[in-house]
Order: sequence, then structure tokens, then C-alpha cells
Amino acid sequence: QQQNTLTHQIVMATAQSSISQPPLPLAGRVAIVIHLAELGASIVVNYTPKSADAERVAAEINDLTASEEITGKGLRAIVVQANVSEPS
Repeated sequence: QQQNTLTHQIVMATAQSSISQPPLPLAGRVAIVIHLAELGASIVVNYTPKSADAERVAAEINDLTASEEITGKGLRAIVVQANVSEPS
């Protein structure tokens, strides 16, 4: 059984693909975020300007929670629109 090492931690996932060089494909980024949720983290999925991919990722994480593939209680994934590319 996998230990929930990120319980009570919040991870912000952004759609920004240019952070890694070469850019990591969306499927790879989704897999990483899902794995962090499996480790117990609550996920904030950030998007700008379109929410479709962010909503799909959050739904996938929350579906895993509902099916008890991810253990633990409480919030797992929410979607938030924000521009995190520049400091305020």
C-alpha cells in the first residue's frame, strides 16, 4: 500500500508548458498531478484563459477520490483561474 506522504499539502498545478525544456506534453503533466493526488496532496488546477483542460484534470482526480483509489478525506482538486506568470 502506498503511503500518503503529501497529506495536508496543497499543490498548485499550472497549464504553463514552457517551464520545462523541452515542454512536457499535457498527458505527462496530468500524470504527475494525478500521482501527487495519489500521494495525498490536494490539488489546485490553475488555468488561463480556457478552463476545459483544467476541469478535465480536476474531474479525473475527484473521480479517483470518489472511487477510493485515492485514500483520505476532504478536498482533492479544484479549478482556479489566475495569471501566475508575473508577480502582482
